[in-house]
Amino acid sequence: MTASYDAVLFDLDGVLTSTAALHASCWKSVFDQALADWNAREIRCHGEMFDPRRMNAIDREPSSDLPAGTVIEVYRSGYEWNGEVFRPAQVKVACARTAGKDHE
Repeated sequence: MTASYDAVLFDLDGVLTSTAALHASCWKSVFDQALADWNAREIRCHGEMFDPRRMNAIDREPSSDLPAGTVIEVYRSGYEWNGEVFRPAQVKVACARTAGKDHE
């Protein structure tokens, strides 16, 4: 009897996981469409140069591969509404490596 219960719980867990991912993807598309309808858009940051008018740098990471000021990670998306910043993005920015130091 125990083996059949384990199989049912395993299957149920798999169904719940798949359903949660499906719901998340559906809600994201609904949210994206609502933003477009209201003339709002996500601020593009990753790989761009840091823009203090549209972004808040909350972290930095020394890098010799990227120019200082390049956004290397987005922690929280920012949005513009009717051409003005509604919420600035929170980002991690590349900075120059300091001789003898790995991370500040």
